Amino acid sequence: MFKYLIILFLFLFSATISAENSLVQSSESVAIDSSIALAEDEINFDQAAELAKQQRLKTQVEFCAPCHGKNGLSSLPIYPNLAGQHQQYLLKQLLAYKYRRRKDAVMSPMVSRLNEDELVELAHYYASLSSDISQVEINGEFNESSEASENTNEN
Repeated sequence: MFKYLIILFLFLFSATISAENSLVQSSESVAIDSSIALAEDEINFDQAAELAKQQRLKTQVEFCAPCHGKNGLSSLPIYPNLAGQHQQYLLKQLLAYKYRRRKDAVMSPMVSRLNEDELVELAHYYASLSSDISQVEINGEFNESSEASENTNEN
């Protein structure tokens, strides 16, 4: 009988240890699952923030398009082309309009509602666009880079 009690005790003891190990593994699994869920939430938040940023930029470009064209190339000669301009130049001009160092009845109100980060994004966007202007005539002559490209095309 004593032998059976020892076997029963060992069986219960091993079952208890097995259950404790399962709980530890289960809690470790929950912790890992929680960490994965937090990481996924962070990725989803980052993706959502990037999408929101892109949507704001798209909206800003739509405000610029009537004068400067959807692709940054104005169809009216009174408005400058923005496509392909240097980012720092564009940013400098936008900031000058925003802080009224450069005055314009149309531009100042357009950029006054934007923060500096949005102006940087807008300048970067237009700087990244291709201007598709291959030749520039200055005083009746083509500039050197245009002549060089013409000579290259002839060869």
